[in-house]
Amino acid sequence: MGITYEGTLAIADLEQLRDAMVRIGEVGLLAPIAAQRVAVLPTETYGGVADVEEYAADISAAAGCSVLAHGVYDSDVLKLWVYRDGELVHRYVSDIGTEGSVFEDHDGLMKVELDGVVYLESDPNRPRGPVGASAEAFADFGTGTVSREALLEVLADEQPGRVLSRHREFLDALNIDSIVLHDTYDRIEASEVAGAVLVTR
Repeated sequence: MGITYEGTLAIADLEQLRDAMVRIGEVGLLAPIAAQRVAVLPTETYGGVADVEEYAADISAAAGCSVLAHGVYDSDVLKLWVYRDGELVHRYVSDIGTEGSVFEDHDGLMKVELDGVVYLESDPNRPRGPVGASAEAFADFGTGTVSREALLEVLADEQPGRVLSRHREFLDALNIDSIVLHDTYDRIEASEVAGAVLVTR
């Protein structure tokens, strides 16, 4: 069984985010990890999965900042979303072949609908590989000097699998690291995260 975790990284200061989250009734663990960089981890999930897209959009809108949301699912796919002032401005999927709705047609053939186009599930020409591999979309979330070449190399990697290491390499390319960015709230000892603040209702 693979590993699943989700979270967010905001370009804001901790007080700004905490005040915004209290105002809209959102909960989470906030951890400052660099100047104007705060990791925000949802503490409430349903079936072990958080609605991290809506969470990031709400926080971004309330705080008036940019938020990078991430999701690693069953160690199989990495998804990244960038929100600015509550609006989705960029989306990345490490393998678009994992997306789409699978169904059986009236002839008993298994098919996949992806972005309004229907493919046979076995179609070798079905879209696969990374979508949204843009260094520019993510570089601002980094600290110090961010190598756009290194960032793009990680995002554009077409090797299947490697999702956990790809996410770590993505964070490394941004010069960002925190356990809050690559684990779930249930597996973290919040008291051991430096400067962490828990926002509750």
